[in-house]
Amino acid sequence: MDTTIVSPTLLYLLLFTNISNNKLIYIGKIAVALTFLCHGLYAIGYYPLPGQFVDMMINGFFVNQEQSVLLLKVFGIIDILIALTIFLPITTSISLWYAILWGTLTALARVTTNFYIDFPWQSLNQWIPEMLYRIPHGSIPLFVLFLYQSVKLRQSSTNPSSSFRMSSI
Repeated sequence: MDTTIVSPTLLYLLLFTNISNNKLIYIGKIAVALTFLCHGLYAIGYYPLPGQFVDMMINGFFVNQEQSVLLLKVFGIIDILIALTIFLPITTSISLWYAILWGTLTALARVTTNFYIDFPWQSLNQWIPEMLYRIPHGSIPLFVLFLYQSVKLRQSSTNPSSSFRMSSI
């Protein structure tokens, strides 16, 4: 399960059910965490490292293969940490911001790192669908962050004493 598969379910739940925002947030966090955990496990080499990951790092960061593998391990460790820290209230927002940024960049990397000026239409025709398929890796964390912030705002506005304490810190 990852964000790509869960996104239609979240949309359905949002539009056609009375599910609470807290449950939507939880489902979204699970999807984001599983996505980042699984990609992180590939990146650190727990599972066989996909050659496409290495190629995208080489083309995107202009590094050699050794540096690419090292960068993938660093980003893989961060991805695994994101999968864990997304559930801690103190780190939820920063984890979601990282997931938004990295999820969107890795989706866009499908096009930017595989674009060939000699064959522009063929490059776009082949890689835009790949990018669109992976856009939920950044948009679902954005959705979860939006819901999370709105729930926090609503909670602070219904409890004036807690917002007073927060403003006095």
